Amino acid sequence: MPYRTLRGIYEARRQAIGSSDELSAISALWLGGEKCDLGGFWCARSPVCSAKNNIRRSEKLVRLINRSHRRFLMPKPVSQPSLFDSIVVGAIQLPVHLIDPHPLNPRPQSDRYGCRVDDEKVEELISLIQSKGYDESEPIAVRKIGDRYQLLRGHHRWIAVKEIGNSSIPAVIREMDDKEAAIALLTMQGKEVDSWSRAIHAYDCCKAYGGDGLMTVSEYAEMVGKQQPAITKAIQASEIVKCIPVGIHSLSVRAATDIAALPESDWRWFAELCIGQEWGEKERSAAIKAVKAIDIPEFLTHWLSPKYWKNEAAINTVGGQNRIPTDVANWVKAATECFEKLPSDRPIWKFKDDRPYQEPINLQERFLAALPSIKNPSATKAQALQASLLKEVKELDRLYAEWENKQKSQQQQQQLEEERLLAQRAIEAEYSPIGFNGNVTDWEFEPESFDAIITDPPYLLSNDGHTVRSGKQVSVNKNFEDKVGVAIDPSVWVPIAAKALKPGGCLVVTCTEALLYRADLHGVCEESGLELRQTLIWDKPNAPPLLSADRCAQNFEFIYVALKPGAKPYFGYEDVMREGKQAKAVISHIPQCGGKERLGWHDTQKPLELGELLTLMYVPPGGRVADLFAGTATFTVAAKRLGRKSAWVEQDPEFFAKADSRIEAESFPVLEIPAIRASLRQTNAPSLPDIAEPAPPDGAERQTSTQARKRRKKVTA
Repeated sequence: MPYRTLRGIYEARRQAIGSSDELSAISALWLGGEKCDLGGFWCARSPVCSAKNNIRRSEKLVRLINRSHRRFLMPKPVSQPSLFDSIVVGAIQLPVHLIDPHPLNPRPQSDRYGCRVDDEKVEELISLIQSKGYDESEPIAVRKIGDRYQLLRGHHRWIAVKEIGNSSIPAVIREMDDKEAAIALLTMQGKEVDSWSRAIHAYDCCKAYGGDGLMTVSEYAEMVGKQQPAITKAIQASEIVKCIPVGIHSLSVRAATDIAALPESDWRWFAELCIGQEWGEKERSAAIKAVKAIDIPEFLTHWLSPKYWKNEAAINTVGGQNRIPTDVANWVKAATECFEKLPSDRPIWKFKDDRPYQEPINLQERFLAALPSIKNPSATKAQALQASLLKEVKELDRLYAEWENKQKSQQQQQQLEEERLLAQRAIEAEYSPIGFNGNVTDWEFEPESFDAIITDPPYLLSNDGHTVRSGKQVSVNKNFEDKVGVAIDPSVWVPIAAKALKPGGCLVVTCTEALLYRADLHGVCEESGLELRQTLIWDKPNAPPLLSADRCAQNFEFIYVALKPGAKPYFGYEDVMREGKQAKAVISHIPQCGGKERLGWHDTQKPLELGELLTLMYVPPGGRVADLFAGTATFTVAAKRLGRKSAWVEQDPEFFAKADSRIEAESFPVLEIPAIRASLRQTNAPSLPDIAEPAPPDGAERQTSTQARKRRKKVTA
């Protein structure tokens, strides 16, 4: 109802009755904007009006007042006392400087929310007051707080009076608490309060005022006559105002309420998007649903910008395409799975100057740092990035594993070499031939400590005859005592040999008829407790001819083998087989010593191949063998090459020195050591040679068994 109309009614009533008491109450009712009881509202019904038959007009006035207030006021609960009861009737002059504006003024253009009051209205009031004076029938409404007064109604008039410079202003004082004052501020504004101002007023009363709010949401809803959910949504909508400094009235309260359902970080940009796109309720709801579907973890926001993809999802969804939320969810799922499968703290190996060093690496951090390089996000690209990181680490692991294996192999090689050296020293200490320079009768030995005795004693052939050697006639006499009656008799040294042999050991003697029959070697062996085991024939294809024609040329020698009973004798059957065939008693593939092999300083040097053959036959691997008449020490050299322990005796000092030098020049084979052999199987180290197969000799005059077999095959052919 226009104020001018109400003012005219008021003046008519005052002039008609000559008193303003009751009508002042009606005027105060308008000034305070209070509800009336009549028709659900309160109103003072004037008895004077009834007396003057103006009841109908008075009721019409009340209806007009009520109709003007129903647009922004709900019925007041019956239990609530009327605010009109607290009015102090009559206006007084209050000093302007004692009046303060109320902080909860809900006017849209309010100092509370960063805007000044309506300047045009203030200027209009200033002009009116300056020309006609202040109309005391329009007092402002205040309440007293201590020594000062808080403005409830009349902000424009109060500012106009301050601008003019008046020291006082007419005011009515009302007694009400903070809650009643806050609600009165809302109800007194009338149509000037829009929906946004009401929402902000609800927020200030329930949330902001005093830090914790003036009242609860339920109390506020009850006092203004609204449902609590409506007040709650209004408060949520008002919170959007803080994020949008301009364009607030471009959104409805309902739109702001819908936006409040989003996270606070999305309020401003989404509100601006809604304003810019001019979306209706349907489009806005679809966009909000799409935005809510975008859930990007904090650790992926540097790759997938939440604002960007939410904005894209909202626009595309409203446009009819809703694939972005699904795509983003798939990207996030794939990237999260890849991230979680990568180790966060893992040491890797790197190389500097061919030396490895460890460096800790966080593959999760590297994965996150590399994600922005994926320009067009996809689950496949995230998985490919994870695979590339793992491949890089695996390649570093592989390089380090190769280096480590190489180092281990070198260490094992070094360790094996050290073990070889230790074994070699042990072999040299244990298998080194023990020489004795003197007569065999003076030789000291441990009884029954030898597996075999292989020797080449004097043949008793020196009879002052002649033979042919290298096409020249030479004497058959040897350069040592080889004549019967001069050389040491078998009856002297055979008992020594029998005593030195182990049970099952063999005495192997290379000899001729002179030693075998004339010196009765066989009889002496039987007397010494030895038994005949076998007699071999060494057929020498290159034996020297005889100059006399009264007998056959002596082109063979006997190899007499006697056995000491008491144990099973050893015989290296497989070692002496020739091309898979049985070994024969006639040895016809080994020629007499000659060529480069012949040393030249001893006439009865035996071929090394013959010594190896006899050693393989009668001396077990690791066994001990002795040579009582060493000469050139051929049998001792063969034993050393084949890894047998040996002892040798030589009476002549010159021969002993030369034989000792020949033995020292021969290297030991590396024996088969189980621990070394087992470790060699696990590495790429070369295998050790077997015991029975000696290492190839150094020098052309040394021959392996393989070379000898090739040569004997050629001779046989």
